[in-house]
Amino acid sequence: MEKGLASESNATDELIVATKGNMKLLYGTLKKYFNFFLTTEQRENLDYLDYKDISKQIALQEFLHRTALDDNYESSMNFISQWDAQSQEFDKNWDDYVVQQVYKDVISPAIQVSEDDIQNYYDAHKGEFIMDGIQQPISEVHYDISLELTNKKYQDWFTNVIDEYNITVEKYEENM
Repeated sequence: MEKGLASESNATDELIVATKGNMKLLYGTLKKYFNFFLTTEQRENLDYLDYKDISKQIALQEFLHRTALDDNYESSMNFISQWDAQSQEFDKNWDDYVVQQVYKDVISPAIQVSEDDIQNYYDAHKGEFIMDGIQQPISEVHYDISLELTNKKYQDWFTNVIDEYNITVEKYEENM
């Protein structure tokens, strides 16, 4: 699909990309949906697309549409509401996918905690890890230290982004 959407593609509009029963989804139809649903920016930066998921959504919409036509539902409100629901699902999936990619590619690497970070924290705060007069081994507090350091890095990352881009964060309660 990615190669097919590229301008140098030699894929024909008649290329079959999916089938269900006797229905066939052609490349030209799929490309029409991509052109309809994706913004210009999304079409220019195809690296962030999950083609399998998006193609599945588009195929589902096309098969739903063809089934509705076969069953004479073209003007029915039921068909329109199903079509709108699929469109909203596609939009939601796209937004969720972009957020997940940003988290995976940008935020997650910035908040990773190394074993050295955990060991250094443990060594610097040994007094905090005494229970009933006995020093707890690092293996028993490893998870808690990792969670605390990750949360701190997460907060620091957001603070840096807010400061760098001069973002104003308003809380709902403050505006009442």
